[in-house]
Amino acid sequence: MRRILEIVLLLALTLLAPGFWQGYRSPQPYILFTLLNLLLLTHARLLMRHFFPPDGPEDGIIRMAVLSFAIIVLAELALGAIGWLTPFACLMLLAILLLPYWFLHPQVEPQASSSLSPLARPRGLALLLLSLLFAVSVFTLSFGMTHLPARYDSLTYHLFFPATWLQDGRIEIIPTPFGDQAPAYAPSNGELFFLWLMLPFHGDLLARVGQFPFYLLGALTLYSLARRLGQKPEHALFAALFFLLSKPVVSQATGGDVDLVLCATFLTTVYFGTLAARSRRSSDFFLLGISLGLYLGTKFVALIYLPLLLISPWVVAGLPSRIAWALPGAAALAFPWYLRNWLIAGSPLYPASLEIAGITLIQGAYSLATMSNSPFHATQLSFLPTVVTRAFGTGLFLFWCPFAALGTFAFLKERNRWPAAFVLLMPFLMVPFFWWGIPYNTAARFLFPAVSLAMLSFSYALEFRKGWERWLRGVYTLGTLWLILGTGPEIGLPGQIMTNAGILNLRYLLPFLVLTLLVFWGLGNLRLKISSGVAGAFAFFCAASTGTFVLSMRACPGEGCRLIRAESSPIPQEMFPAWDWINRESDHANIAYTGNNIPYRLLGEKFKNRVSYVNIDQHLGWRFHDYDLATRKRPGYKPPDTPKPAYDREEKNYEAWVRNLETLSIDFLFVSVLSPNEAKYLWQDEEGFPIEQAWAHSHPETFVLVYHNPKVKIYKRLGI
Repeated sequence: MRRILEIVLLLALTLLAPGFWQGYRSPQPYILFTLLNLLLLTHARLLMRHFFPPDGPEDGIIRMAVLSFAIIVLAELALGAIGWLTPFACLMLLAILLLPYWFLHPQVEPQASSSLSPLARPRGLALLLLSLLFAVSVFTLSFGMTHLPARYDSLTYHLFFPATWLQDGRIEIIPTPFGDQAPAYAPSNGELFFLWLMLPFHGDLLARVGQFPFYLLGALTLYSLARRLGQKPEHALFAALFFLLSKPVVSQATGGDVDLVLCATFLTTVYFGTLAARSRRSSDFFLLGISLGLYLGTKFVALIYLPLLLISPWVVAGLPSRIAWALPGAAALAFPWYLRNWLIAGSPLYPASLEIAGITLIQGAYSLATMSNSPFHATQLSFLPTVVTRAFGTGLFLFWCPFAALGTFAFLKERNRWPAAFVLLMPFLMVPFFWWGIPYNTAARFLFPAVSLAMLSFSYALEFRKGWERWLRGVYTLGTLWLILGTGPEIGLPGQIMTNAGILNLRYLLPFLVLTLLVFWGLGNLRLKISSGVAGAFAFFCAASTGTFVLSMRACPGEGCRLIRAESSPIPQEMFPAWDWINRESDHANIAYTGNNIPYRLLGEKFKNRVSYVNIDQHLGWRFHDYDLATRKRPGYKPPDTPKPAYDREEKNYEAWVRNLETLSIDFLFVSVLSPNEAKYLWQDEEGFPIEQAWAHSHPETFVLVYHNPKVKIYKRLGI
């Protein structure tokens, strides 16, 4: 308990500087944050102690992380279903659920392990590499904390959904009318984690870097997995190191998407599966099911890789007596999302139909094949190397290729090849599943689970031949510096020329080196026990993050310095001044948006505004599935040949639309031009604006234009 309290208090203190800078100056949110996370980690600790005893400190951290995530999901699903999704309700629920532990006694004491001891007091090269990773992580976190969310999917739904659920106190379907209809019906365990981060602050102070914990969890799980597969600690370190240095992975860690959530839960599923295959303990299979449920409940993409998990050694080893223990956790944490879609829309994979071997078992809005009729789907196999390279990051992919071969040859010398053989083979097996199974196969981030497992090759390559280890470790160190600093050869791939731009913005090389040297000196000179050493490193990380944040905001007023070269989504620049205008001029306003599907920033600071899409017909409360089910009843209905059927915008009725605006007490109308991908399916005027712009412009007695630029028009509605 004392250790948990120390961790939570350190985190709360770390948030003071960025919170103060962003206007969170009341003590209440920090107290709420402390209480909520103190209860959460206490639950996870007690569950682990009573039912899932760890084997060593790194195993304990992974178990605590997975159990904490599971508790968040289950608590918020329960409260969100009944409309009680508030900080106070979460506090009360977690506090009440502590009572049963008074009547329980630990069945097994946590097992001690020295698996981390060789790295608890790192020396030499390991110390240098850990210092570099420490500095990269601090810069990544500081960059994410200072910069407002600007990734397309986070603005569309990953952050917008939980913010709206927080305002409404319940989990409900929120339409995504201008784009792919699937996000509204997607599994949302990742969004529930972001909601947990929003609860105490009623804002995105923490949620904007909500994937950062999974960035670290993925690396720790890779290290632990390599150890369980027989690697030495100093060798296993490199699997985690290069995962943390993948530029696409680093970019994801700074934003509010869920691809790192998916990647980390995939890795923990493989990790617990490997443990279960060897131990055959019921508790390990139960934890495997919890991790699998978190994975399947994060994104539809998880289903694509599910067949590989189902033929894995831990499933084979567990049938039939033990694998049943995995079913309750998997069902509780994933099934609610698919059941919801089935009940309201007729397909668990809605809006897609449920198909097996080309046979439609359950009808949705369109088939999976129809989803491939998208600009985000590639059919030419020659484009696959480009996508794979993007998933790794150009520099890491070039560096990984020779060591993948060395690692394979080294593994073939191993005697105990199972289940390690399957784990090492999985990244290669996942590529065809990705390419032919995912409709949007140009999205390289969907390959992150394969990329992460591929990093194990670096560990195995060190055992290729005696006498090579020292030389290879030197090469790895040079590769680490190259990935951080960038530059290097260009490679020509179909569609583009790709280079290694590096992670670090070289303008800030000097403070990066200073921080690295400070960490190197601190870790090298402190004489601490394993447990206190980990706690000390965590405290120093919190202090370094706070200091870096403050210096960044002072040196670059506004959004802070661009410490790293994070990738971002191509969002029209005209949107940003329009969002800033809304933030300045609105206060607890009701805003209707149309024309785009990135409404998140309209919520304003601390989610002061309420934002919604308003239907343009008489069906105020209808969602896409309502329109789809009604359309299917029409005579001569034919399934659409596009994943963007505009059922919800077919009927255009000005009077009905105005009544809808009045019902919702809309104050402002935010209209943007349609994207090129949507313009071919939806009506637009000569400037590219949707029908709401024409209606508002032709009725000045009701709508007054208060802001405009070439791609955005904002109207204030009169008569309210």
